[in-house]
Amino acid sequence: MVNYDAIDNLIDTINILVEKVNEGEFEKELLGQLGMKNIPAFVETFEKDISSLLLIQRSYYINQLKKTVIKAEKPLTIEELFQYYSNDLFIGDDFRINMSKKASDFLTATTKDISKTVMKSLDKDVSFKRLSGRSVSWIKEWSEDLANLMKISTQSEVEGVLIKALSEGKGIQHVELALKDLPAFDRKRARTTAITEVLTAASVAQQEAFEQSPSVEGKKWKHSGGKGIEPRSSHIELSGKVVQINETFTIPGSGELAKYPRDTDLSASERIHCHCALGPAVNEEILGWTKEDKEKARKEVMDDLDKNPYTKKQKDAKKLANKVGQKIKNEQDILDAGEVVYKNIESKVNFYTRRIERLKKINDKANRDLIFDKITAKEQIRTRFLTSNLQEKAAEKRLELIFSELKKIRKFGNVKMLNILDNSDLYLKQILINNKKYFPASWITESNKNSVLLLNLTKERGSQQLYKGVSIVSAGVHGTKSTIIHEMMHHFEISVPGFLAAEKLFYERRTKGYDLVQLGYPYDDQEIARLDKFVIGYIGKDYAGTGYEIMSVGLQEMMEADTRIFSDTDYIHFIIGMLARL
Repeated sequence: MVNYDAIDNLIDTINILVEKVNEGEFEKELLGQLGMKNIPAFVETFEKDISSLLLIQRSYYINQLKKTVIKAEKPLTIEELFQYYSNDLFIGDDFRINMSKKASDFLTATTKDISKTVMKSLDKDVSFKRLSGRSVSWIKEWSEDLANLMKISTQSEVEGVLIKALSEGKGIQHVELALKDLPAFDRKRARTTAITEVLTAASVAQQEAFEQSPSVEGKKWKHSGGKGIEPRSSHIELSGKVVQINETFTIPGSGELAKYPRDTDLSASERIHCHCALGPAVNEEILGWTKEDKEKARKEVMDDLDKNPYTKKQKDAKKLANKVGQKIKNEQDILDAGEVVYKNIESKVNFYTRRIERLKKINDKANRDLIFDKITAKEQIRTRFLTSNLQEKAAEKRLELIFSELKKIRKFGNVKMLNILDNSDLYLKQILINNKKYFPASWITESNKNSVLLLNLTKERGSQQLYKGVSIVSAGVHGTKSTIIHEMMHHFEISVPGFLAAEKLFYERRTKGYDLVQLGYPYDDQEIARLDKFVIGYIGKDYAGTGYEIMSVGLQEMMEADTRIFSDTDYIHFIIGMLARL
């Protein structure tokens, strides 16, 4: 493979264009030379479309605010308004659907235009005709993802206005004025989005053109630092690296994979403000082929891309679905599965987590205000009740979101629990049956086959013990649901093949190098753990390899509003990976 200088010059020119576009400028003469004179019009139209949709979205929120106030039988408080916003208002926001359509139209037009230009420069015998099935799939997927991310971002800012008003005791009129001035709805956001996406389209178009061109056998990462932007050392290190056309680049340090600079599969830290470009590695011998042979080679590639039009996200999901229930080879199998599932919902999970954190700050402020006599005890109790209620609802929605995604992978809870002994406590039995929806169906099947279960009502702490072949799960009347789910994870440790072994792998990696220490109050002196950096010390509790708190505490904490577990992404990947894969 040799580098084709003429094409490198084209890519360099495109990179100059990228710099100009990123600064909000368009070099019409340069675009004309490249044969991409349509790009400014595409971007301008897209910017106007986004701006229009944002204004419609703002009007929707403000009008709904006014309607709600008018319909109310008595003056609404900010608290009541927030409950409406968090429960009903966001459901009627159709920004995502409209934005997805506009983004799809824009990305299709720009990707085609740039692909056409690049292919024309690569080889005059092989001209651009259409996008491959895979690029069409990517455009559809990313358009939906982009629209969803923008909607979630806006909702978060709207919530911020409401919660700020709630904490400062502002009125509804203040909320309306604040919404009108919210940056989420301004023209600058529309401009930034349009520019960012034309850069993304340029990367996708280059990959598309390289794949359709028979003479291109590889692609080369070319680092280019933007003006006023500190370059990433990992991208500098990657500069000049050549890989096969269908392969991915591995980013040094993070280990993330990318088909090209600004790949939408990259994390924000690797994607945002990246000004790198792709260059082709061209086989000049193939350039000498007949036009017919080149077209034949191109057709084979297009047929393959059309038959396998799956994006990386789609491939990962399909791969995971095929592996569900199969033997776990190593811990990475579980972590990868968890990452695939969580990546689809992480932004939404973070949305509800932010809501909970904001509400907690209001409650904390009320507690401080009570101490300094700024509010009455009655006002503090009312605030605590309101915020606690809203936090619990947010936690429920967050949990529902996680399990809705998991249910796309495998079945949950739709198997009868046939191994519960007749002398089990009926109250606990009903609680367990009501919450088996959180257990993979195959786990219940294995439990039915491999164990006998006795449910015991107790006044002591919840527990799970194996006695004469019977798994005894004990729980009290307070916090019963949480306790039952916690102890059932211990039950699955002894009844589901591979469960305990998988936990052991995670535990040993996370606690390597940590000594055993006493957990301290409120636990007994005999209770010891390897603390690692777990958000809760109890997670590292040591049972000499006979059991772990990894899944018990993990799943239990995922259900709570007041939890820090979502700050530990590695742990979240493991919990969700176990639920998705084992």
